[in-house]
Amino acid sequence: MDPDKIANLFAHALQPDQISCSSTTLRQAEIATFPTDGTYIARLMPKTTDHVREIVRIANDHGLQLYPISGGKNWGYGSRTPLAQNAIMVDLGAMDRIHNHDEYLGTVVVEPGVTFAALQDYLIAQKSRLFLNPPSSSMYASVLANALSNGLVRGITGNRAETLANLTVVLASAQVINTGFAGEAAHQSARSHKASSGPSFTELFHQSDLGIVTQATIHLDRFPPFWQHFELPLQYEVDLPAAIDVLRTLYQSNTICAVTSVYDRQKIVNIGHENIAIPASWSMIGSVLAGSVQALVAFRDIVLEQFAQAQFAPINEAGATFGRTLDSRSQLSEAYAGKTNKPSVMDDPDRDGCGLIWVSPACPMIGNSVNKCVQIIKETSARHGMKASVSIQCIDARAAYLIGALTYDREDENAEKVAMNCHDELLNVLAENGFGLYRHSHRSKSKYSENPNDAPSMLRLLQPIFDPNHVLTHQTNPS
Repeated sequence: MDPDKIANLFAHALQPDQISCSSTTLRQAEIATFPTDGTYIARLMPKTTDHVREIVRIANDHGLQLYPISGGKNWGYGSRTPLAQNAIMVDLGAMDRIHNHDEYLGTVVVEPGVTFAALQDYLIAQKSRLFLNPPSSSMYASVLANALSNGLVRGITGNRAETLANLTVVLASAQVINTGFAGEAAHQSARSHKASSGPSFTELFHQSDLGIVTQATIHLDRFPPFWQHFELPLQYEVDLPAAIDVLRTLYQSNTICAVTSVYDRQKIVNIGHENIAIPASWSMIGSVLAGSVQALVAFRDIVLEQFAQAQFAPINEAGATFGRTLDSRSQLSEAYAGKTNKPSVMDDPDRDGCGLIWVSPACPMIGNSVNKCVQIIKETSARHGMKASVSIQCIDARAAYLIGALTYDREDENAEKVAMNCHDELLNVLAENGFGLYRHSHRSKSKYSENPNDAPSMLRLLQPIFDPNHVLTHQTNPS
């Protein structure tokens, strides 16, 4: 479509500086850390929910396809690239308001353009005792987009999706709805409760194309009064299953209540972490938290009874640093692990031709199950001549989330072909062994199981109801 025609279509809804058809900007946004096919014809930059609603209405009237983005830092899963040809980017970055901060209940309302850095600065300015850990990709990733994508972080609440409530959503019909008690205008109940009576509709908009989320309540963590980090090296691969089983019992007894990360040797090499002993096959990194020093020491002693080799950092009473001192470099560093010639400034994997695609299976918190999933990732990648790194995020006594990283140099066409073949086989082998993905990349959305009972297939049944004109959803690559 002609750029002038696009500008005219949206001229009544947006200001001129909110509409861009710059080919340079659009071509840059079509680049990810693995091959994608989507293209853009324009970029729209709404500032309010009303702007978004008007954009969606116009798209319905003229048969246009929209693709919303927030921070654009979704490296390894698809970055800013659209799923369709000739899509219009709806860049929500200018919607960056933070409001309704409630120190007592531990909540705050954010828009899609609010980054982890901006929220942290806001909470510091408010002298708040609340925090939200950033992902390992970037402090400038979108808080809301990361949560809607099932992003994981270290800290207390590891699964960002669990922090979401009371979404404001623009549906593909241009109708604006609110989920939870916010949808019932029960503003007092909405302050503290995630779900109202009846079905919970909030989860419908997690990793789906059923609407554009323009606002949400985020449930924050409170700084622990006392905490202590620990590291446990596991010298041999065979040590992993037993360690996972012991860790599960520590969660069950509430001795450990924060996220525990387990990194394999390749992951440690990729992220260049100077504080972790590389010779170990695995390194477990976690924390114990307590309301008093006496309780903290008691929890630490229980951990040491089970993990005699655990190395504890000093007790820290500066609770306000708990969420701000954790390592936030790993994913960005890992994106460059496969580059033959690394640039001096490594801050944009898309621009720099980094090859990175994640495979993210969910696993029961049982040693043998975790080990089986790990071996599938390692053995499958080895058959393709690749060395996948593996990290395990242990959230609670039931759930472990594995993240396998395939890294390569996008300037090497053969390496890219090998990596994509490896990725696709990994999906098949994981599915054959009963392991599903907790988070999809653009590629896995189109390559994953066609089982009519799986979640992607169920979404396909809903999409004609929510979006009959395919304004937000795309038949070739359903979410």
